[in-house]
Amino acid sequence: MGGGFKKKNKGEQGESEKSIHVCVICSLVPITLYFSTIYRKFHNIAGEKSFTPAKKRGTTKYSEEGQCSKQSLEELELGGEIREKIARWANLGLSKKTWSSYKTAERMLMTCLQQNGRRLELPISRDNILIFIEWLITVRKVKASTIENYLAGVRQLHIVKGMDPPAIKSELVKLVLKGKANSDAIEKRKNSEARRMPITLKVLTLLKECIRRWTTSPGEKRLTWAVCTLAFAGSFRIGELLCRSEGEFDPDFDLLSEDITVTEDEKGRGKLSVKLKCPKENKTGIETIVDVFQTDNATCPVKAFRKWQDNSRGEQGQPAFRQDCGRPLTGKKLNVILKKLLSPHFDYEKGTFTTHSFRSGVPSMMGAAGMSEKDIKAVGRWSSRAYMHYVKKPRVTRIKAARKAAALA
Repeated sequence: MGGGFKKKNKGEQGESEKSIHVCVICSLVPITLYFSTIYRKFHNIAGEKSFTPAKKRGTTKYSEEGQCSKQSLEELELGGEIREKIARWANLGLSKKTWSSYKTAERMLMTCLQQNGRRLELPISRDNILIFIEWLITVRKVKASTIENYLAGVRQLHIVKGMDPPAIKSELVKLVLKGKANSDAIEKRKNSEARRMPITLKVLTLLKECIRRWTTSPGEKRLTWAVCTLAFAGSFRIGELLCRSEGEFDPDFDLLSEDITVTEDEKGRGKLSVKLKCPKENKTGIETIVDVFQTDNATCPVKAFRKWQDNSRGEQGQPAFRQDCGRPLTGKKLNVILKKLLSPHFDYEKGTFTTHSFRSGVPSMMGAAGMSEKDIKAVGRWSSRAYMHYVKKPRVTRIKAARKAAALA
């Protein structure tokens, strides 16, 4: 029939319908995979983490790289091979962070002398030291504490060249530094600079609610809360728990999955044992075990850790705390998270909260409760009176002490 449609037989019609079904299914596959990926990411049910940080020794604290080298020791009457070995061992004598600070000091000194038309000659002269201090104060506008660090770097500059350092801090230099420190204190009182506030139990409870309302995946929420409660309960330095880099870690110093163990006593109460490989307070590098106990309240660190651990895939030999993507959570990133969550509730121009605020939280609460110096130092693992910098509420303790004294009168 001209101009009409040819009627399909049953076989042809079946093949056509099958083709349509295949086309529809094929078109739905990418969409299904897309939403499946989003769902799995949001609910943290992905089988494997997509990123694995690189394992690099010598990237965290100590390294064979520093200011000391075979060339810097060329004035010594030693062979090149011996000088190279001596330099390598000397570099391991200070942390990477300290070497970086001393390198900055050397760069500042060179810039200062160039701008003043002077040459660097070692041992450094008394005049050049005073010119350097004046330049740091008037040009760089640094504080007395920073000047102290730079002068330590100048002293170290002599040592790495195999020289005995001169008396960098003469009596006049000490007097100038004391005057600058007094000036800094006056300016601080005048400007009312924002100081770091302690994260107390009240703030931690608020933080929990902020994390609950945070628009991120459940896995990231559990991770953040586990780290926060552990840092608070154990008065940890955040570097003892988290890596410095998202891309790499040092297994000799960074906290790994196997460094945290969960045990229970005969009554079923949980305990976290955290193995610190090289804590700051231990100069001999002996491992320290910090025990954190179950508290049975809304901020229990053991409960928070278990909840996170049950829903994450910790790997032996990898950083203890890793994000959903596999990258280690860093102190820098946690600082960003804290500010995002807490800044709507506090005036950050008057007081700030950082990861170091966790370390001062429990000691501040203990100080406010009038607990002994011995107990406070034990919690924070302090061997000196450095703990006083972390007890943020001394006035409450003084008031209680005054009341006790008044009762004796």
